[in-house]
Amino acid sequence: MKFITLCGSLMVALVGSSAIAQDHDATKMLVTSKSPQKVAQAREALSSEFVNAYKKEGEPKIAIFWNKTFDDQLSQWNATSRISKTGETSSESKDKFEPNSANEAYVRNTSGGSRIVEAKYIEEKIEAKNREGFGELNDFSFSGGFVQSLLESGVYIIDRDAIMRLMQRDSAKSSGAEMISDAKKIETDALLGYADLLAEIVFSKEFSAASPMNREFLVTVKEISTGRLITMFRSSAMPSNINKFEASESGYDSVNINLKEGNFRPELAGEQLAYELMQKLIKIW
Repeated sequence: MKFITLCGSLMVALVGSSAIAQDHDATKMLVTSKSPQKVAQAREALSSEFVNAYKKEGEPKIAIFWNKTFDDQLSQWNATSRISKTGETSSESKDKFEPNSANEAYVRNTSGGSRIVEAKYIEEKIEAKNREGFGELNDFSFSGGFVQSLLESGVYIIDRDAIMRLMQRDSAKSSGAEMISDAKKIETDALLGYADLLAEIVFSKEFSAASPMNREFLVTVKEISTGRLITMFRSSAMPSNINKFEASESGYDSVNINLKEGNFRPELAGEQLAYELMQKLIKIW
């Protein structure tokens, strides 16, 4: 799609005089509707508003799930067979008390029963189904942009893997012996013990031309102690100051900015998504 002419102030701002245009290589000249300065100012104002709302909310600690969900799978083990046995036994006893100055002698007969229950389970471990990411470096860059933006706005972020290891250590110490851990239970106990909110950042499986990462992001924030949903939204994480048009000899051509083309940095999408999340939370808080 080509734009042959531009008018008014847009022509003046982006192209200027013909002499200026000749000083630039047309194939490398990119334009955008929003300058980096304006975007930076808008984000600074949003961050300031978010900090105030975050403090009023009590500065909740947020644990982040990267490309995974807190689903309804209760255990990492699946029972393939089960054997149960039950039974009854009875018991009798006789207690004899000799007389003393305060009590008379008597004999007490007691009887009772107890239930015997035996259960045997054969279980197999359920293999974790990992969702497809963008590759190690791209995943790290994206998550780094997201986390750093929140940290700079004063958010207390909790690492899921770290708190699970801490919770497992505490459980093993309290039990006094090594035990077979269930990752699902440890995960839940860790969240309850160390975090207030859970943020799920899931990469969609479907291709999206609207996203510079070629996939959209599904974001859900939950209150851990109650399960209450705080916010839920989808996003292409397209920064508003990304250059979308390229000057050519005949006008301006639209530019395909995405990870696949190699002309987009993943941390920019992470930063954009972080500010979108702040904006959503401000409306709730």
